[in-house]
Amino acid sequence: MMFELAMHYGEGHVLLKDIASAQEISEKYLGNLIIPLKGAGFINSVQGARGGYYLARSP
Repeated sequence: MMFELAMHYGEGHVLLKDIASAQEISEKYLGNLIIPLKGAGFINSVQGARGGYYLARSP
C-alpha cells in the first residue's frame, strides 16, 4: 500500500480500490491497514465521493 502511495506522490490522492487492484489484495484488508497508518501520521485522507489516500510526507 505504501509503495502505491509513494508511486503516486504529488499526483493527488489514490482510491483504496485502485491500490487493492494494483497490489492484488482485498479492499477489506487494506481498510484494516489504513487505521494504524493514519494514526501514526504516515498517510492522510480526503473524504467524499472523490476521496482517497495520500502520503503525509515525501517518500
